[in-house]
Amino acid sequence: MNSATRRCRPLVRAALASLSLLVGYANLCCQSTRAQLEPVAESAGAPRIEIDAPGHDFGSLDSPAERSHTFLIRNSGTALLRILCVDGGCGCLTAEALPQEIPPGGEGALRAVLNPAGMRGKIAKTLRVLTNDPEQSALTLAITADSEPEFDVHPRWIDAGRFRHDVGVSFDLDIFASDPDMFQLQGFSTSNPLISAEAVPGREKALIKVTIKPGMPLGQFSEALTIRSNRLRAPEVTVNMYGWVDGDIAYFPQRINFGYYPAGNPPERALMMEMTISEGEIGDIGIEDTTGAVAAVVVTEAAGRRYRINLRVKPEFSAARLDGELVISTGYAKQPVIRLPVCGGSRDHEENQARKDRSRLPVNDGGLLLPAPIRQASGQ
Repeated sequence: MNSATRRCRPLVRAALASLSLLVGYANLCCQSTRAQLEPVAESAGAPRIEIDAPGHDFGSLDSPAERSHTFLIRNSGTALLRILCVDGGCGCLTAEALPQEIPPGGEGALRAVLNPAGMRGKIAKTLRVLTNDPEQSALTLAITADSEPEFDVHPRWIDAGRFRHDVGVSFDLDIFASDPDMFQLQGFSTSNPLISAEAVPGREKALIKVTIKPGMPLGQFSEALTIRSNRLRAPEVTVNMYGWVDGDIAYFPQRINFGYYPAGNPPERALMMEMTISEGEIGDIGIEDTTGAVAAVVVTEAAGRRYRINLRVKPEFSAARLDGELVISTGYAKQPVIRLPVCGGSRDHEENQARKDRSRLPVNDGGLLLPAPIRQASGQ
């Protein structure tokens, strides 16, 4: 064996290793179907997917009701066809393929559901279908419509953000009606008595004012407002709202997410707590961990006012999944307890690295960030 051959061997091995990593990365499409993406030995040939149409147009929509369409799928190949993943790209477009495995010569169906609530004008969405067909591993189906509902409001989702429990906040909704002269509001109903709505007269454009009154329960909330009208095809519209209500003690983040970490090397997280009123003080802090897996160290930054709690998964914790909550006693009578969900999981280093490479999304929960600005009481 000559010296040139010896010098080439490490290069060849490195090239083969790089190629192996690239092939493994290319086989990752949907996190939940990763196991299905392993190469399958098909001695009889290969599958071939055929879909009866490249897309579907729902036409003109005069109400926010869901619409559905079923595509016909056929396997004209000579091996088992697998529908690995169907992605609509947003919550307004969902789809399901049944069955997910189609034998040679067999047929299946892909049912797509469009939810046009809150959409006006031209709608253009796409469905991405991933299969084990070597010639068509990814197909795109176009979903279109023209939405002109008899009655709608904007926005249909309200992000109230963060505000104090003793502060009221309000939002305006624009009303859209295909026949304004014949349109009438007939009432409102809410999922929480502290949320109210009223029509605002004397404006060039009809409005609905939504008010969240002081006294909402502390923590995260998700509520709904239903608006009734005299329109036959769209008699009701539902507006969803969500946000976070702070007490006198503000804290960040609202949940502790350790993410997926290499076994034996869990990351650290930090929880910030701060008293937001001058006459209040945080007392003795106690921490109960329902998982039994989290170690906590309380660091005083300003006695009675501001604290940092450093959190870490105990080295002896070996379960694959961490799921529970932290219960923090504050020693403050008006807000004696703070509860935070805690989650995470341990995976071997190679799988964790593959997840990071695939998503390119860093875990950002639990960083040393200050609380977001909080609305102060202003006479609302």
